[in-house]
Amino acid sequence: MQSRGVSTLARPVALLAAAALVACACLWYLVRPPRTVGEYRQEAHQTLASLASEVATARMWADHLDRGDAPLTTTRLGLAEMESDATEAVRQFEAYQPPVGAASVRARVSGLGGRSVAALAQLRIAARSGRPEEVVRRGRDLRGLSRDLEAATRAVAP
Repeated sequence: MQSRGVSTLARPVALLAAAALVACACLWYLVRPPRTVGEYRQEAHQTLASLASEVATARMWADHLDRGDAPLTTTRLGLAEMESDATEAVRQFEAYQPPVGAASVRARVSGLGGRSVAALAQLRIAARSGRPEEVVRRGRDLRGLSRDLEAATRAVAP
């Protein structure tokens, strides 16, 4: 009888373990790192598009601050969010091992990612330091970076 109780428990445990393995395999498939140059370029494209969006939104915050449509305290929060999101996008991309033949793509994304995060950090620092004129000036200075990000996004499109 005791062996029957063990086998009765073993079956649900085995089914649960099998279901967990299937779930893990499905999740791995959905979040697995890119394996081909095409997949890597797709990740690069998405990362650059995200960075372009963060930089454009930061420019918008600076413009609203300049026009008096947004107070410095609100702008500060928005800029901190833009910097955080850009930092995370770059971190995720740089965690991927580039496939053979994708080193130049990685260098381009990493370089623009570093420039973007640094520029957004400078905006956030100026806002937190209570220097709205500097926020506005640095926001205008983001135009060139925006153009570079848009060009790179088009260039790495798969």
